[in-house]
Amino acid sequence: MKILLFVFLLLSTQIAFAQNPTDKIQLNFDLGGQPKLEDVGFDAPKSKWKVTYFLRLVDKETTRKNTRSLEDIQKKKKKKKNNKLGVNLYKGNFVKTNLSSEANRSYSITIPINEKGQSEMKSKKQLDFSIRVKGFVFSDKVGKRRKFDTTFLMPLDYYINKVLSVDFELRKEEDGTFWLTI
Repeated sequence: MKILLFVFLLLSTQIAFAQNPTDKIQLNFDLGGQPKLEDVGFDAPKSKWKVTYFLRLVDKETTRKNTRSLEDIQKKKKKKKNNKLGVNLYKGNFVKTNLSSEANRSYSITIPINEKGQSEMKSKKQLDFSIRVKGFVFSDKVGKRRKFDTTFLMPLDYYINKVLSVDFELRKEEDGTFWLTI
């Protein structure tokens, strides 16, 4: 009887997810320093990072047919053409200072999915999340801002637990150079 109840609950959860994929998404950002936080200057009070992010839902087929890069699509000023390439879900930003604290090296937000986004997710289209992140990481040891501006796709198929994560890492190499990876 318990097994039958478990199977019923599992199937009903999967059916509910297929009919209404989600009404919100948790978006997580994490910043790490290697080999140690002190090596990249995160222990300095003036260390900080700033991130502006754009979350869209895009159709895989439309994205493949488009010959421009995804960054060009995001920067396109004509809304008429840009809206054909997906649904804007959210735009936000944050600034964190004094990166010695673990709480200042992470940021999490729950984003409600608008009606248009929910409608797209229920459609038969193959969809991706498009996440564009731009901003910088700064510490006294690095000596200048390490800027970034990149867009990447995350297939909707992988989106099972309703959490999307973007991980950053500032790394100091043995020769003293610094690399920022996303």
